[in-house]
Amino acid sequence: MQMITRSLEDGAWQVDVVWSDLATATSLEQCSITRQRYQAKGFDRKEGTLIRILDLKATWDDLQVDDLNEALSRLTSPFEEIDDFAIYFAPPGSSVEASKIETSVFLKSPTYLLKGAFTSDGTLSYGYVYQPLSGKGRKESRSVDWAIVQKDINDSLKENRVALKDKPVCGPFEFEIRVWDLDQKSLSEAESKYDMRKADLRRQIRAFKGISLYRDRVLVLPKSDNNRDWLGLDLRRVSKVGSRLSTSQIVGYVAVTADANPDIDDTSDRERLARNEAVAEFERVLKDAVSRLEEQRDRDQELEEPKMRELFADISPQRLLDQAQELVAQNATLDEAMPLLNSYSKSAEKARVQIEKQFFYYSRLATIGTIAEMLVHEVGNNGGAIDAFVGAVKDWLEGKSTDRKLLDRRLAIASQAVATPQRLAERFRPLAARNFKRGRRTSSLSETIEASFRHWKKPSSKARLMWSVS
Repeated sequence: MQMITRSLEDGAWQVDVVWSDLATATSLEQCSITRQRYQAKGFDRKEGTLIRILDLKATWDDLQVDDLNEALSRLTSPFEEIDDFAIYFAPPGSSVEASKIETSVFLKSPTYLLKGAFTSDGTLSYGYVYQPLSGKGRKESRSVDWAIVQKDINDSLKENRVALKDKPVCGPFEFEIRVWDLDQKSLSEAESKYDMRKADLRRQIRAFKGISLYRDRVLVLPKSDNNRDWLGLDLRRVSKVGSRLSTSQIVGYVAVTADANPDIDDTSDRERLARNEAVAEFERVLKDAVSRLEEQRDRDQELEEPKMRELFADISPQRLLDQAQELVAQNATLDEAMPLLNSYSKSAEKARVQIEKQFFYYSRLATIGTIAEMLVHEVGNNGGAIDAFVGAVKDWLEGKSTDRKLLDRRLAIASQAVATPQRLAERFRPLAARNFKRGRRTSSLSETIEASFRHWKKPSSKARLMWSVS
């Protein structure tokens, strides 16, 4: 390694280190480096440092270059503009010009931002900004006193509540938390806007992921990748996946000072904070700030309450049934009937797309498996009844069938299937209504079984239905 460094006061110096010599040395007396005044040309900056790594033992690929780029980028803060410090990097190859390592526009433009401060009297003030890549954003500012912060902390702790002081003991601090959505749709939109690959977008966040703690503008935590989650956000997220944030989508910082926060100290191994009352309070308040960001994010992500009757209106066969009956009565040809069937097919496809979008609303609920099973069962079974009727209509119009009783029977079964959207709406209503109280409902087991049997029984079937209740 060759290092050339120049200052305005002391001129330029050159330091050379041969790592292989140090590796083979058997004592400290055999370990040495050379230092001399730099007299050559090639480093003409008035001040700064140049580091060259020579005689590489392996061929560097793009992945290794990207990893070093990522490591070097951590030396510059993404939260403030620094005019007197910059890093330039040139990968192997003399023809490659050094490029400046700097924070990307992507990291400066989070989808969700919470920035604020906690004062010595316990007031938590913050501003929230929602800035989506498409659509309308919003801003909100709020300030809450120590009593409200205490209540929020104890509500989150539930049975493990703690008695907090009349005034905070951790001292004042400032914070900024930036958050991105990392689903495929959000990454695709960012990929297009910032002209970056999805892998590069994730890499940008990974370089600074988590919340970094600075004391007097010097990084305290994390000191290694193994301790990015020193605040315990990932473990906290396990109990409520979806709404709560993980360190993989957060880039944030919290700033303290030695004078105002004397008890917020790190351990001797520099991997975590020392455990004491001030640190515990500091972490709880910071988690409360994260919770407030999550609540705001949920509000901006939340879809409108699904209107189930409207959602399934386009797949209701009632209008198709009425128009089909008119065609049958008029002895219409297949060519005259196909536009009707095509129109219904398009409406059903449109409804399917809407259902997929609305299903995101339910995917955030813990009962997703039950909901999915119910949808597959109800829509699948009744969709089969409607398909059977459509097939019977086509056979009738094409002259493949003259059995009017079969057509009427298929019509009757399909008409029963029209009620499915209303039943689904009532079943899903408890998920959207917080004041819903479950009550008793009545049903006829015999009618349900007989209706199911009629639904699937073929005209030529001689099967018998036998059932009993004990």
